[in-house]
Amino acid sequence: MQAVALRTIFVLIALLLICTIFTAFITAAESTRDKYMQKADNYFARGKFELAEVYYRKVIEIDAEVFTAYYNVGRIEYKNNDFKGAVAHLGKAADLEPENTNVVFVLANALADSGEPELALKAYSRLREINSNHAFSYLNEGIIYYRLLCNRSNTIRAWEHFLKLYPDYVQAPEITIALGHLRDPNFKIPCGSNGQIAVPIFLNNGQSADIQSDGIQTPSWDIPAVIGEDSAAPTDDMKIEEGLKLDIE
Repeated sequence: MQAVALRTIFVLIALLLICTIFTAFITAAESTRDKYMQKADNYFARGKFELAEVYYRKVIEIDAEVFTAYYNVGRIEYKNNDFKGAVAHLGKAADLEPENTNVVFVLANALADSGEPELALKAYSRLREINSNHAFSYLNEGIIYYRLLCNRSNTIRAWEHFLKLYPDYVQAPEITIALGHLRDPNFKIPCGSNGQIAVPIFLNNGQSADIQSDGIQTPSWDIPAVIGEDSAAPTDDMKIEEGLKLDIE
């Protein structure tokens, strides 16, 4: 009887030691993760994206559920034209925060630039399930239909929706002119351009467009491109300039 009691005590002590060691290990891992995350955020905010990516990836190795790490790695890959990598990391970020309109929007743009326009269109549609008034999803959708899919009627539909939601957009007159061209049956859509998305029939007046609406900021173009949105901390504004390439400033 005494032997049984001793064995029970030994087992309990062993379990307590295991729990203590495990807790210490988890605490140490969380501390390391937080340290790496702080370094990554600081580098990211200072524009040192190569170093930021190194530390964000270290965070992911420790904890595979950190949204910001996946999101910012995806944005950095997007900046570096690694669209496949961007899709993978932004897709994971979207899984972690499926209602986050910023990540879904950037994911849709990355899908378009990675050669997946149909998946990009599904992502824009998903975005409007979250926010039915997301004007720039319609503008970008129209650019995909126009430039990649050569679909006149869907381009018109998408841009008409955009103008209904954002009639005061600084370049609305140019979009209206573009719609006039598209309604002309003799107008031929010049689709396909080395995999990049641009709209040569409008927004080519070189005007500066620095407009903010619901976290959206648009850049200046000579030849315009899909418009990007990003308002997530801890970064500065991030803009989409050429095609769907992300320019982090």
